[in-house]
Amino acid sequence: MPISSMTGFARTQGAQGAWRWHWEVRSVNSRGLDVRVRVAEGFEGLEQPARILANERFTRGAVTASLTLDADPSRGAVRINQEALQQVLAVLKQLEGTVKAAPPTLDGILSLRGVIDTQGPPLGEAELAARDAAVLGSLANAFDALKAARRYEGVRLDAILKKHTGRMDALVADAERLAAAQPEQLRTRLKTSIDEILKARPGLAEDRLAQEIALML
Repeated sequence: MPISSMTGFARTQGAQGAWRWHWEVRSVNSRGLDVRVRVAEGFEGLEQPARILANERFTRGAVTASLTLDADPSRGAVRINQEALQQVLAVLKQLEGTVKAAPPTLDGILSLRGVIDTQGPPLGEAELAARDAAVLGSLANAFDALKAARRYEGVRLDAILKKHTGRMDALVADAERLAAAQPEQLRTRLKTSIDEILKARPGLAEDRLAQEIALML
C-alpha cells in the first residue's frame, strides 16, 4: 500500500444558476481524523454532510473545509422597507419635544435594523436542494483533489525515506565487514609484534614474552 501524507491543500470552484462559490480544503498532521467545516450564512445544513464526505475519504489528519460565496443572488438590490421606516418616523415624532437630543440623521435612521432590506426573493425547496447538491458536489471534488495531493506528497516522502534507508543499509554492511575483519587483523598484528620481539631478543624467557604480549593487548 502506498504511503499517504497527512498534509495537503486543494481548492475548487462551483456554480449553480447565479450562485458562485469556492471551497478551500487543507489537512495537517493529527493522530486521528478531526474534520472542521466552515460555511457561509444560510449553509449550516451542509456541515454534517460535509463531514460524511470527509470520513468517506480520510482516516487521519486534521481536515478543514471552508466555503466562501463569490456571488449570492439571495442578496437582492438595496430597497427601503417602507413599513419599518414609517414606524421609526412615527416613534421619532412622538418623542419630538420630549427628549433633549440632537435630531436624528438620515444615515442613523437607515442604519436601524429592518429599514434597509437587501434580501431577494426566497428560494423554493427544489432550488435549495439543487444548490446544496451542487455545493456538496464541488466539496467532494475538493476532497478528492486533497486526497490526491496527500498521496503525491506520500510518494515523494517514500522516495526520500527509501534513499536514506538504502544509505543506512550500506553503512551497516560496511560496519559488519569491518567488524568481521578485525579479529584477523589483530591476530596478524600480534604475530608480527611477537616475531619482532623474538628477533630482537632471541633468548627471551617465556614468562617475559607473556608479559610483553599482555602489554600489547
